[in-house]
Amino acid sequence: MRVGSTTSDENATIAEIFASALERRHINVERHIGLGDELNAMAALEHNDIDLYPGFVPSRARVSGITWLNAAPANDSPCLLTSAYAAEQFWLLRLTKCSTIAPRLRLAATPAFLAPGGALDALRRHYGGFDFRAIIKCDPGNQYYALNRGDADVANGATTDPNIAATQLIVLSDDKHFWPERHVAPVVRIAALRAHPHMRAILDRMSRNLNLYALQRLNMRRAVLDMDPRDVAEEFVVQSQ
Repeated sequence: MRVGSTTSDENATIAEIFASALERRHINVERHIGLGDELNAMAALEHNDIDLYPGFVPSRARVSGITWLNAAPANDSPCLLTSAYAAEQFWLLRLTKCSTIAPRLRLAATPAFLAPGGALDALRRHYGGFDFRAIIKCDPGNQYYALNRGDADVANGATTDPNIAATQLIVLSDDKHFWPERHVAPVVRIAALRAHPHMRAILDRMSRNLNLYALQRLNMRRAVLDMDPRDVAEEFVVQSQ
């Protein structure tokens, strides 16, 4: 089985998880890590350069000889975050509540998020509200530090960011479905599935175990603890047995 990934460390870890799971079931694996972006990885599948791409796929368009298996629960999308302290202080867990009580809250956010016509303006149109008491403009990544220091009550981010697990931040529920969801889904060549009939069950089991909390922890161990993606993946697969 030729398993491919994009150049991102997150996707490399995901690919290593599925590769390790296959090897533990005595399927030989050839790794093709760092194929570029998602479109390049899908092109490699279409051209029969790889057999499996487990990642955040750009679409489920019909492609001859390729099929999508069950998606993982983990969702990689933009989000708003809060600290455990602010969540308890304001009873804040959902974007609807955040939009309503924003005049009591301080927002730390990146310039792109705050730009005219950007995500904050779109959130206001979708939910209403979100008129924050104060807005702190931060370089990308620094909004997490502002939240952890207590300089802000809410910050923008991404649901799978390593800082979430590292500092126990809370993702606010997108209860009106503003941001599109992106799920990990193993995309595999049909010929490979036919050659290894038991492979579908192996891949489906790994997908079921990849919930958002698990992916946050994986990213934290790789990025914050500086672990190798293969070691992080192997540890996850052993724990998932």
